[in-house]
Amino acid sequence: MRLLRRGPHWTAYRLNLDDGAWQQTGEVLHMNLPDPVFLRLAAKHWVKEGNPAPAKQIVFQRFELRLPSPTGQPPGNETKTAPPVANTAPLAPEAPPEVRLMQDVRACRECDIFSRTSPYGPFLRVRRSPPAPGDDPENAAVREMAMICDFGQSEPAALYGCRKAPVMLIGINPNLPNHFIIPRTTADLEHWRSGSYRVLRFHPTDADYAKACRHAPEAPLEIADEAALEDLLRSDLTMLVAPQNGRIVGSDEGPEGSQREPERRHARLLLEMADGTRSAYEWPPKQNEIWGSEENLAIVRGRFAAGEVVSGFIDRSVIGREVRVRTGREDRYYGNAKRLLAAVGTHLNASLVLGEDMSLHDVVACASPGWDAKWKLPLSSITANCVGKNRWLHRQIEQSDPKVLLITSRTALGLFADSALGRLSTPLSQLPEKGGGREGLFFRVATEGLWWEREVAGVLVRTRIVLAPHLSYNDNLIPHSYFTQEKWLEFQGINPDAADWLSAQVRAESNRPVVVPVVFGEGDVMVCLDSNQLWTALSERYPDAEAALRALWIDPLNLISGAIASELTRLGVGQTAGARLTRNAGPCTFCRNRWWTIGDGCDYGKPSE
Repeated sequence: MRLLRRGPHWTAYRLNLDDGAWQQTGEVLHMNLPDPVFLRLAAKHWVKEGNPAPAKQIVFQRFELRLPSPTGQPPGNETKTAPPVANTAPLAPEAPPEVRLMQDVRACRECDIFSRTSPYGPFLRVRRSPPAPGDDPENAAVREMAMICDFGQSEPAALYGCRKAPVMLIGINPNLPNHFIIPRTTADLEHWRSGSYRVLRFHPTDADYAKACRHAPEAPLEIADEAALEDLLRSDLTMLVAPQNGRIVGSDEGPEGSQREPERRHARLLLEMADGTRSAYEWPPKQNEIWGSEENLAIVRGRFAAGEVVSGFIDRSVIGREVRVRTGREDRYYGNAKRLLAAVGTHLNASLVLGEDMSLHDVVACASPGWDAKWKLPLSSITANCVGKNRWLHRQIEQSDPKVLLITSRTALGLFADSALGRLSTPLSQLPEKGGGREGLFFRVATEGLWWEREVAGVLVRTRIVLAPHLSYNDNLIPHSYFTQEKWLEFQGINPDAADWLSAQVRAESNRPVVVPVVFGEGDVMVCLDSNQLWTALSERYPDAEAALRALWIDPLNLISGAIASELTRLGVGQTAGARLTRNAGPCTFCRNRWWTIGDGCDYGKPSE
């Protein structure tokens, strides 16, 4: 619903779900209203045909107050509107900070790139249907029906987990993007499948959203198969049908491959047929056009047979339909977070749970496909809103008061430090630029320590910071010897035969090369000897090279988890009767309040503190 005021004229609109346009439903002239107007949100169900009104609760999920559009034109299919001057969910002023913060984060639509002018999305929002009577339980757990409840942008992500967990993991967008991905050339094509197949969970109320945020993120949902995705496509001339057998040429096959313009809703698919011929298809057909903000291009198949649908558009017409979904593979970021927390538990002789003993927060609340120049995302303005002005992260830290902040990547540390109301014990400018190696950032912070210092009620408070590399990349956590590009060239010059031998070896566990480039390392390499047999062979053939590698050897998982466990032990963090780590000090009513109740409420007695 939309209500528009121009002077004394008030016009009401409803959103047409078929085409996404605003349709006028009425207009009223009020001559005597003053310029300031106080708005209250209310709902009423009129009795119809003598039937009593249903006993239903009306929940206002989001409210936006906007200034007039720059063009002064009435709302319709315009592509540009003024930014909202108020964008909140109705909330009683006495709401505790943990409740208000979650609702404020969820209601935020501050950045145009995510909410109004985004070249990504919209995305399917679904609610899983319970298994039908008589269904095979094992099959139902993997493949179920879900109702498509909405088709829109992904919501901002609040903190996942217990608000008083002693460790808080902070990264950049671990909530992960759900955007259209041009296929890459991979054997199983899972890279592109996750982009077109993944769907979002629908949360109709703040209570549902709060329940989803209370624990670690669930495994992602995705459309079950190609047939289910194809069934959702709009049937029109935009559907691409393969003329013969072939494949999509991946975006990683050079500038001639399939591409999309990151800042615009325009893409090109390059098809290679079985006879070797190639054909390019663009959406929309003309370069200066873009597809609509209420539709999205979906890739159905990366390899196809003649007559099969390759791609097509999805729009809001799918709302209300059911679709087969399945539980996707766990995202690597969360999988590696579990590994890291398990290693902390090994040091403490405890079995720790992600989302209970370690919470998870985004520096930037909204998901994006990346921050580099390729995606042309305005990182400075986004972080100015999210981290700076609104302070979502730091407001949550103030309420949670964690014992340890585990921050993944130097970039995330920089965004945290720039907006923190305090200081780092060692300024960022005095910390190593490079992350890896015994002289790098992660090793130094883990072994020498880094603290976030600020004054609270006149008292200096210090919170330990531990740094980890980005958890989306498995190689960042495997034991290795780290060589900068210059040091590797020097090693090759001194030990040419050993360097050649190492470069020819493969790891026993992963069958991947022993010598691999470092993620974001700009020419640096890691030497990953993962078995005693490889170390023994190196020692017998090239003892001097073995000594050089031993001197640089690092086990990142043990290093980082050991630093966290050591700080928790120093602070006297023990375990509760339920075998969880003891909570941080201070009250919290997140799990039981007047707006929602999660489970049986708080297990740690926090509401009474």
